[in-house]
Amino acid sequence: MPLVFHTHPTRQARDVALCQVIETRLRSALAERGQACFIGAGGGTPRGVYDALSHCDLDWPRITLTTSDAICLPEALMDDFPHVMKTALHQNKAAHAPFTALYERGESADQAITRAQNALKPMMTGPVYTLLGMGTDGHIASLYPHALGLERALALDTDDLIAPLAPTNLNAQPFVRISFTYTALIASTALMILLDGPDKRAALDQFLNNDDLIAHPASAVLRQEQTPVEIYWSQV
Repeated sequence: MPLVFHTHPTRQARDVALCQVIETRLRSALAERGQACFIGAGGGTPRGVYDALSHCDLDWPRITLTTSDAICLPEALMDDFPHVMKTALHQNKAAHAPFTALYERGESADQAITRAQNALKPMMTGPVYTLLGMGTDGHIASLYPHALGLERALALDTDDLIAPLAPTNLNAQPFVRISFTYTALIASTALMILLDGPDKRAALDQFLNNDDLIAHPASAVLRQEQTPVEIYWSQV
């Protein structure tokens, strides 16, 4: 399925434009269905979008916020690595939105998955808008290349929303991660990917022409034909 590609000269211009797109979609979903769910990526790239969105005048109590993935950190490190959605989006007017964390302090990965799936499954039947990043290594959400558990997370015959993964190439953060599965991600009403700069654009072109999904899981999302993928790319 062809990508819908949006090019912007700067991150600031891209973030403002994408905020307006997300705001419009959430407002329409509330008018038509009475509820909505927004799944957001971590990392620094979406911070500008989240900050702008947090000031939007929406009926936030009817919009469930959650993250595309999470790191199962030891309790002693939880305060050192707050998720960008909590610090940049779940504030200002959006502070009134219900927020479902994929991982809570002190949980095991299995406990977190059970709790989060039970909380989020009812929301997944309504409008779901998902914003993802993508790494030049081919990861998307926490679907990392060659991760333990990746085949299960990419499987087409699963009803699981969330799966555990153990990346094998992240020596700096050797922790189990939990992530929305491939089938859950592509079931989104709208699937948006945020990219910056020429390196990410070159990686995108590579993954669009790659069929080794274990080596480059992002290719699975980019090449699927269920849900159009919208790329929001800033040139710098």
